[in-house]
Amino acid sequence: MLRSRFESLPGAFNACLIPDEKSEPKRKGLRATFSCNYAEIPPNKEKEAARFAQLWNRIISSFRDEDLIDDREMNLLLVPYWADRDLELIQWPPFLLASKIPIALDMAKDSNGKDRELKKRIEADNYMSCAVRECYASFRNIIRFLVQGNREKE
Repeated sequence: MLRSRFESLPGAFNACLIPDEKSEPKRKGLRATFSCNYAEIPPNKEKEAARFAQLWNRIISSFRDEDLIDDREMNLLLVPYWADRDLELIQWPPFLLASKIPIALDMAKDSNGKDRELKKRIEADNYMSCAVRECYASFRNIIRFLVQGNREKE
């Protein structure tokens, strides 16, 4: 259930639990339940994602402090909080993206060069799409770091 509803959590957390900044327009009414429909990612996504990540990670860390979860479970649940700013994308917790890359590789192997169909199948699962983009961005950054010299980069 957490996996299926996780995309709406940042909007719900930010709307219900984090006070508005003075520069932000005030919302009318009180949204006290998580049953409301919230935007998956608000317009100012980096700022909102950072707010959510801080709050979520504190909650998960408190679960670990209370010994409700072990270190491995905590590491799977933590949201990477701008671990690598060069990725230029919002990272999701590892438990959401687990096993998505091997499934995407199998899909690519079976696609027989049909790129449009493969892209459609990968984008049908938002977490798989995020996992593939994060994987490519990470590999790109690793290669940029390892390759030195303008001639080698070309």
